[in-house]
Amino acid sequence: MIQITRCPTCGSKHIKRVRRDVTLESRGEAYTVRALEFEECPDCGEKLYDHEAMQKLEAASPAYRRSRAGLHKRIDAMTPEQIAGEVKDLRAELAKSTDMGRKKRIRSALRRRGHRGGMGIRAKQSEAKTVG
Repeated sequence: MIQITRCPTCGSKHIKRVRRDVTLESRGEAYTVRALEFEECPDCGEKLYDHEAMQKLEAASPAYRRSRAGLHKRIDAMTPEQIAGEVKDLRAELAKSTDMGRKKRIRSALRRRGHRGGMGIRAKQSEAKTVG
């Protein structure tokens, strides 16, 4: 753990390690992380979170939970029809999303499900050529 001795915002040397409940908001939804340990400047109120604190904050975030629940389903217990339906839903979500991080996670989820972007369209086009 890195020992912080100065506040990066105001330069104060009075940084203190505190443990308290932290309430944050994500997309209008409030959530609380109980007994979170972090560094805080008593002069300006700046809060500094180490890696462990950030992991707890992320894990408690409703947005983080939703993204993980939607993209990390166990596919080994799914039928091919369920996987195809999920690929269709993920592709629709990918088309609507403007968040680049979200798009990257969706593409990763599609690859885990055996989807290679655009190959379904190419396969249909080649079938149409061979039929006629």
